[in-house]
Amino acid sequence: MTSILDEIETLFSWNPPALKPVTLTGKKPSTESRPPAFYDKHFSDLLVLLCVKRLPSLVQDLAANVDRALRAASETLPHVDDFYTTKDTKRAVRNTNKNVKDEKGVANFYDKTTGMFCTPLASTLALHPKASTSNWRSLLEWTQSISSSGYAIMDGELGIIAAASDDEDAEHKMIVETMESETRRVFDEIRDSRSPFATWEMKSPFAGPLEVMLAVPNLGNFSWTSCTYPECPTDEKHINERKKIEDIKVGVDALTPPWNLNVSLFPPKAMGWC
Repeated sequence: MTSILDEIETLFSWNPPALKPVTLTGKKPSTESRPPAFYDKHFSDLLVLLCVKRLPSLVQDLAANVDRALRAASETLPHVDDFYTTKDTKRAVRNTNKNVKDEKGVANFYDKTTGMFCTPLASTLALHPKASTSNWRSLLEWTQSISSSGYAIMDGELGIIAAASDDEDAEHKMIVETMESETRRVFDEIRDSRSPFATWEMKSPFAGPLEVMLAVPNLGNFSWTSCTYPECPTDEKHINERKKIEDIKVGVDALTPPWNLNVSLFPPKAMGWC
């Protein structure tokens, strides 16, 4: 039997198969994003996207953080028995449809593969590395049942699993008690506010051909579409929309994000808002 470290290494090395875009008979797939909505056009200058910046070191930075967490937890990892092993992942992928018609199909595939395989490991390494008796019980879930449809379209989110029974509640509490104090504080705050750790926007495979992907590193400054209606400053409907956006609560930036960001590469105006 392979060791748990071997299985983790195999999971880290796993790449999902290419999905095959399929079209319905007589229907042409959409290759465009939706046009700017009324809401988008009245976004505050403090909230709009100013520029798109490629981070060449992102993958390496994230890998280094995971490696550090794995080394720190190597002596207290649960046994391999309840881990999603290579055999488990191959079986799941084999029985998952790889022909997708739209972004929902992409999200479904992610949910049944990456979202399922990775959450127990992410939960263990990031939240409770000392809970060796957790048996790879995950406190996290990736779900398409999002917590809010508020300001933007979300196709999935990483959130906290709520206990569904007294036995699960007791097990969750036992795992939570092993957390470091700062991790516990963040965990409790996110759980109590029912906020997600992260959110996902999925795209149809038709929306990302090779030429689009190759253009991403060169996007640079982003041209936001604002309202051009002449009466916008005085029209009551437009005024109410701007007031609605003013009520948006913007969270603080992470003090130690999991990547190296060269802030000097961004416009001074953008940095003033961080």
